[in-house]
Amino acid sequence: MGRKKINVRGIKDVSPLNQLIFMPSQTLYDYFHLCLEGHTRALIKAWNDIHGGTSLETLQVINKFDEFLSSINYPHSLHRKVKDFRRFNNWKASQLRLFLLYLALPFLLFFSCYFPPLLVYHFSLFSIYIRTLCKFDDRQHVYDVRPFIENHLRRFSEFYESKELLSTHCQYHLWEQVVRYGSLSATRYD
Repeated sequence: MGRKKINVRGIKDVSPLNQLIFMPSQTLYDYFHLCLEGHTRALIKAWNDIHGGTSLETLQVINKFDEFLSSINYPHSLHRKVKDFRRFNNWKASQLRLFLLYLALPFLLFFSCYFPPLLVYHFSLFSIYIRTLCKFDDRQHVYDVRPFIENHLRRFSEFYESKELLSTHCQYHLWEQVVRYGSLSATRYD
């Protein structure tokens, strides 16, 4: 008799790769696609959707966002600056990283009247988590931010379209990867 085929949420069987490597601990999560191209871009899309449309009021709000982003005095060493909030899909990885790590939280706080307070709080959990994993002085800081991503992921469906994706799940384990292999900033995306 043959083995009974299983199907758990689209996963049909044990991967043959498991005989060579143990996937959860012997593969690195791709910070670029996971956090920047994936999660950050999805969050910015949701923020754009909050202020969607072409009404005069909406266009005035978006213009304020763009003026804020254009008014930032960037260090001369930054070649790509974050501009044009509506065209976030054209932002390069370095712009997404700049926005996530340094601009998004001040942006949301400055424009808190245009975003729900709980959304600002929710994003801050993700931002602080990723920023800490990119730069920390003490390894204990990596352990300390684990509750941030746990709360962010637990409450994700309250703010955004809920999707149970591997990429969302992997964010939870990024802190373990940082403990094993070092900071997320070890890779450049310029």
